[in-house]
Amino acid sequence: MTHRNTAVLRPLVVMSAAGLLLGLAACGGGSGSGVDDSAPRTSAAATGGTAFSAGIVGKSGVVNGVSWDDSRATVTDDRGRGGRALAEGVRVKLHGELGDDRSRGVADRIKVEPELRGAVGTVDSSRALPTFEVGGLRVGTDDSTVWAGGLSAATLSGRRVEVHGLRDDSGGLVATRVESIDGSGLVDELRGVVGSAPSAGTFPIAVGAGAPVTVRFAEAGGVFTPAGCSAAALVAGRAVEVHGAFTAERVFTAQRIECEDLSDDLLGLRSGSGSRHEQTGLVGSVDVAARTLRLGSATVSWDDTTQFRRGAADDLVAGARIEVEGARGADGRLRAREIRFENERVMVQGRIEAMNADGTLRILGRTVRVGPAARIESPVAVGAGVQVRGAASAAGVLVADRIEDPSGRDGREFIQARVTAKTSATITLLGTPVTLPANAIYRRADGTAFASMQAFLDAVVATPTGGSLVKVRGTPLSSRIDEVEFER
Repeated sequence: MTHRNTAVLRPLVVMSAAGLLLGLAACGGGSGSGVDDSAPRTSAAATGGTAFSAGIVGKSGVVNGVSWDDSRATVTDDRGRGGRALAEGVRVKLHGELGDDRSRGVADRIKVEPELRGAVGTVDSSRALPTFEVGGLRVGTDDSTVWAGGLSAATLSGRRVEVHGLRDDSGGLVATRVESIDGSGLVDELRGVVGSAPSAGTFPIAVGAGAPVTVRFAEAGGVFTPAGCSAAALVAGRAVEVHGAFTAERVFTAQRIECEDLSDDLLGLRSGSGSRHEQTGLVGSVDVAARTLRLGSATVSWDDTTQFRRGAADDLVAGARIEVEGARGADGRLRAREIRFENERVMVQGRIEAMNADGTLRILGRTVRVGPAARIESPVAVGAGVQVRGAASAAGVLVADRIEDPSGRDGREFIQARVTAKTSATITLLGTPVTLPANAIYRRADGTAFASMQAFLDAVVATPTGGSLVKVRGTPLSSRIDEVEFER
């Protein structure tokens, strides 16, 4: 999905209703249909089964690869948005019925879930991927971030904003949409996980690197929603939404506290055992031996039957953005039937040739941006050898989500990426043609050798959006290519 600086094309079309919101009166809700009956809508016979979906709204109302007919959906949103107000980059949970082909569906319940609202403090717009702070919390951006209403990093300072996004494994926020709420009268908001039980009217919310946010609330007469949420219910690990105000850096005074799981239960937005569930997020910790990973607050498991799209199990590293489709097990885990990487996975291994003022690196002649959720496990300095994993942007820039020390591995330099063009003697990887020598070794995915360079080229598919996945090795790669592998 491409979100950057994109106007609202055809966002989710929704109607508000009171039925499911009675128990959440304090949360507010959509009012007025705002439906344009002349607009095209997705239609789907609801015969493919029930689905729960948590993710980011893409173009034309697509969430997790499904195009939803939302004309009859009830929306829970304390901004009262309805109709065309749910725009690209907004984070939602929804419930609906899928069509036979499972690429379309009919939504009946939608909940809007911004991660953060408040006044912008420090802004760093000098980097290729700008960052800013709200309430002392760092917000990262990437190439898919929607800057709504003409906003930009250069115009953020002092504005009040609503931020939608995804959390990385340490709680850091990568924005999918940044929107001004100046003059709206909306209070500040923060979503996070309770770090420990309340004491003396305060509790910590664990978000991002560094110190947690301290939440202050009135022990007597405090507003908790929905029924069942209380100070005693604020146990460690529970996801909450707090509404009120940032009163100091990393200090939040709450007027209202919502227990997210109880709200989801009330609204019918939490999947049960065996139900189909789709979720988008940034990969957190990964246990390769157990074949499990953390995706937000969910534990995801995979096995030999799991299908991988635009990547493989080896690409499941912290910070990778994925969509998971599967079903909840009795133990609450999401058992993945399919894992799809939002961007094609790319790897490079070599020495850092330059470190630029905008924070980008130069490796093997390619530009590498360090992503906002990147895990850095190796020294980053000119001349240092590194292995970088990440995703290729539309411009061929590698956005790194992991930088590792290559020591102890095959020391040869390499690039692994999709082929976007080819000639009789070259393939294009990450926007740059690579000349193939006739005397290199050309291997298939199973390790067997092609008879010749021409036989390899005949097998390679090249498309502008990315064809065959190929790894090119050399020592050094800039002057000698000695092996080329056809990965898939």
